[in-house]
Parts: sequence; C-alpha cells; structure tokens
Amino acid sequence: MITIKSTEDLAKLPENHPACPTVKDLVDRLITEYTTPGQPYNAEDYSYVILIEEGDTDRELDDIWDGCRLVEI
Repeated sequence: MITIKSTEDLAKLPENHPACPTVKDLVDRLITEYTTPGQPYNAEDYSYVILIEEGDTDRELDDIWDGCRLVEI
C-alpha cells in the first residue's frame, strides 16, 4: 500500500509502476489543482490517494481503518 498525500509523495511510486500514470493524474486533479500559494494543501482535511497493491488484501490496513483488512471492507 502506498499513501500519497502530496506531490512529493509521488517519489514513493517507481516511474515504471503500471499504476504510475493513473496515480499522477489523480494527484494532479485531487491535490495539485487545490494547492494555492499561501494556502498549502491539507490532505487530512481534503483527500489523498492510497494505492492498494497485490498482497494488501490480507494485511491490516490501519491507514484506512484501524484493524481492518481489505477483504473485510
């Protein structure tokens, strides 16, 4: 699972990752467009992108919901 709360967090995602174009588009539309000079984007107040990857279905996803597994959602 990769959590992206800022444009800088895109560095967590390798450029050759198959989801990279989609995630970049989401970050542009959800984060970059809402960031203005003097008023930084606050992911906790607005939104952020979470990329769920293979293997995340059976682990606890505390970033989404404490103690929850994706197969339970």
